[in-house]
Amino acid sequence: MKQILLTLLFIFSAQNSYACPELNDVDLANGDGPWMHEEIDFYDIQLTKEEFVKIPNFDFFEYEKCKNALYVKVVRSKKTGRVFNAVMTNEDHCDGGNSYGALFNSDMKTFLGDIRDSYISCHLPTRKIDLF
Repeated sequence: MKQILLTLLFIFSAQNSYACPELNDVDLANGDGPWMHEEIDFYDIQLTKEEFVKIPNFDFFEYEKCKNALYVKVVRSKKTGRVFNAVMTNEDHCDGGNSYGALFNSDMKTFLGDIRDSYISCHLPTRKIDLF
């Protein structure tokens, strides 16, 4: 019985140790749902080369090919109401047809997770990234 309780405690703590558990492993691409988030804004973003290289996952891409192929998708968790900013690629000539980027908190100061092929992979610990 003690082993079962310890196992359950470990599983529960592991699930809640993500920086953004409400969006971990969520697909941000258009699809069938069900959606764990709602999109509240979407806009193109122009980053300098210095800002571009600070974004996790962008180290795989060439700045010149991607500088005009970036956007921010602002989403709200349906479960918690928490707002997130996803900085992502959106052009095949940049990313080969799969969106990549990073998930930030609402003020774009704290990196929370990677975005690979539109799927969010949250992390812990978080880290500050001074973009702007």
